[in-house]
Parts: sequence; structure tokens; C-alpha cells
Amino acid sequence: MKDLKARFELMSQKYPNHGDYFLFGRAIEGTGMQPDTLRRWFNKLVSKEEYEQKDKRDLFEHLYHLANVA
Repeated sequence: MKDLKARFELMSQKYPNHGDYFLFGRAIEGTGMQPDTLRRWFNKLVSKEEYEQKDKRDLFEHLYHLANVA
């Protein structure tokens, strides 16, 4: 999954004024990533300052949807 980190970094160059959550969403879009893998990479790449812990479940639901969009 080093590929995901590279995609995340590419998105951060392409969209320098956007936050980690947006960049992560763009990086996983259409990948079909499994939920456990998605959560692991989310915790590695997205800064905790960008979201409230109480909102994490809703954020993951949105990310699961993005990952499975063709």
C-alpha cells in the first residue's frame, strides 16, 4: 500500500490548500479498499486535528463510499 501514500502525497501537491481528509478521500477514490485497511491508512495519514473523534464513524462511512465508487 505504499502506492496509497504516494497517491496521498501526489494529491497534496495537486491540492496544496486542502486538508488531509480531502486529500485522503481523493487518494482512495475508487480503490475498493477494505474497511480495515482504510482505517489503518486513515490513522497514519490524516491529522487528528482535522476531525472530531465523535465524528469518526460518519467520516468512515463517507470514505467507504468513496473507496467503492467506480
